[in-house]
Amino acid sequence: MAENLSKTEKLRRDFIANVTHEFRTPLGIIKGYAEALYDDIVPFEERKEYIQSIIEEVDRLNKLVNENLELSKIESGNINLKFQRINLYDLINEIRDKVKIIKGNRNIIIGGKDVFIEGDIDYLEMAILNIISNSIKHTKDDGIIEIYISNEGKPKIEIKDNGEGIEEKHLPFIFERFYRVKEKGVGGLGLSIAKEIIKLHNGTIEVESKVGEGTTFIIQFN
Repeated sequence: MAENLSKTEKLRRDFIANVTHEFRTPLGIIKGYAEALYDDIVPFEERKEYIQSIIEEVDRLNKLVNENLELSKIESGNINLKFQRINLYDLINEIRDKVKIIKGNRNIIIGGKDVFIEGDIDYLEMAILNIISNSIKHTKDDGIIEIYISNEGKPKIEIKDNGEGIEEKHLPFIFERFYRVKEKGVGGLGLSIAKEIIKLHNGTIEVESKVGEGTTFIIQFN
């Protein structure tokens, strides 16, 4: 019991430290731009640019808050999943349409066949969207993201990109809250949320990667 309490306390301290760190940067940017505008030291032609930066940082903070709330709700089990029959092939195609605005010139290729599972379509979409968005983020603008849906005994989704890849030492930790692959990078909760949602659907998620070659996320449902 003492060991479990010690682990829980460590997780709590780490969580607070991570949240504090993630909030510090956007708050500092907002304060700096706001002070410059207040002191009237910003050239008139640059004022809109400063205001736009403030809006973007507020959106980033809002996203962090919402993701924290969502992950806490999922981990506590305080969600009401609405299970229905879902065609994973159709769902992936719908998600591809939704990421058109952020995918740039990246080519998202979908292969496979109709595969059906029972699940909550909104939460599954959130999980898969988070993973695809991560692949987009770490792939060059002219990169390729291949998604393959299969059912060889168990329904499976593979999401493979030809991006920058991840060093082997980081792979065990990338689903942790706010984990950074790069020291100066920005942490987040997208992959943590995806993993928890997939677990709620009696599934698993694994990752394979090689630096300079790309990364593959493998989702499998039992």
